[in-house]
Amino acid sequence: MDLERARYLVSSAGVAALAALQEEALPAGLVAQSGYLRKRYPPAEAAALGEQLTLQERARHRHGDLVQPFLYTDAGLQMMTHPLVAARRAARLAAPGTAIVDATCGLGGDLQVLASVGTVALGLERDHATALLASANLAGRAHIALGDAESLPVRPGGRALFIDPSRRGEFQRHFDPASFSPDWDSCLRLAKEATIAAVKTAPGIPESALPPEAEVEFVQLGRSLREAT
Repeated sequence: MDLERARYLVSSAGVAALAALQEEALPAGLVAQSGYLRKRYPPAEAAALGEQLTLQERARHRHGDLVQPFLYTDAGLQMMTHPLVAARRAARLAAPGTAIVDATCGLGGDLQVLASVGTVALGLERDHATALLASANLAGRAHIALGDAESLPVRPGGRALFIDPSRRGEFQRHFDPASFSPDWDSCLRLAKEATIAAVKTAPGIPESALPPEAEVEFVQLGRSLREAT
């Protein structure tokens, strides 16, 4: 998502327009809905609102009754942890009163659950548009900073740390941990600095990449093996 679209969606005008549309019986089908929006809003705003309505419907399909009233990006929704999995991890990672850092917070799905357990929550996101949406999604519950996981504004020592490195390139998934972003070695280095840490990865990660002192948990939801942490 480009920055101007994100700025519109988090503005008072964008928030009001989206809220109003969510209360309406909109035309069925993308073509009919797009035409309806273009009659009511300038082209850029109509496109932003249409995309958001589509992504929110996709989120409801993925997460059912547990869906969050978030602003989404396509990439961010694909990366988002299922709420039940996020809740399990938060219960294990953060005790009440824990200071929490999510070094790769994306749209804030994991951080929202972590913040409900701890007291001080910081999320770091390197993409400006995504960081804007995350700030809106978690308003009053967590602070979102723009930056890369390897340049944390605070050190992980004394804190609970969560890292979900990106495993998607522009055209394909990465299976080599060295190609993750942050790369796997950087994730492990940061994790070792924290009081307690969880690093999310794909369940097919090579055993040789796992540090011998770490606990590895494979998480299945229904028939789907979701992740290794």
